[in-house]
Amino acid sequence: MIRGSIIFAFGVAILGFAAQANADDAYSGVPPSARLVEHGTQMQVGRYTVVPSTPSDKVIEPLLVIAKLTFPRQTVVTIGDAINYVLMRTGYRLADEVGESAKAFLALPIPENQRSIGPYQVQDILTVLLGKSWNLTLDHRNRIVGFVSAPGFDTVEEIKSRNDALAQKASIAANQALLAAKAEEVEKRAALEATCSQWWHRTFDNACNALRTTKAE
Repeated sequence: MIRGSIIFAFGVAILGFAAQANADDAYSGVPPSARLVEHGTQMQVGRYTVVPSTPSDKVIEPLLVIAKLTFPRQTVVTIGDAINYVLMRTGYRLADEVGESAKAFLALPIPENQRSIGPYQVQDILTVLLGKSWNLTLDHRNRIVGFVSAPGFDTVEEIKSRNDALAQKASIAANQALLAAKAEEVEKRAALEATCSQWWHRTFDNACNALRTTKAE
């Protein structure tokens, strides 16, 4: 029994050391002697080696990374496949809901001259794939990539949908203006009634006072 307890304790200790070693490995790339230099703008990681002490824009924003891509023919056939391939390691994804014209565009075969692209920034590669008829849209908060028709390339359905949206917005604005005007009218009427009430009370009080004075005389 004692021997089994000792073996169990020894095993737990080994697992603990292994876990600590794995945790230390996460920071093993930073030497203990690393220190900030040049007023904190650089970090000295070796005797003659310094690196920036703050992350670059490319680290913060994955779509600014410069890449050179060659799309594999077996898995990348359509423009949609190519966009998903570009976004594969960026943390971004293509929007789930797109219009019918956008779906038709994504299903088109990728042009042969775009099989190899770069070196460009990732967002520029996406712009190349979309072409001049679409504008890239980026939702950085949710890391979603989308696209909308560029000016002059709208379909009849898109123009109608946009006009309907504008008409609805104008109708809402008109209703809000009407409600505001009615509220202002009610407020003015209430103020006028209050003024008339005050005038009536003053007139009545003055008449009563005059009557009392007459009786007193």
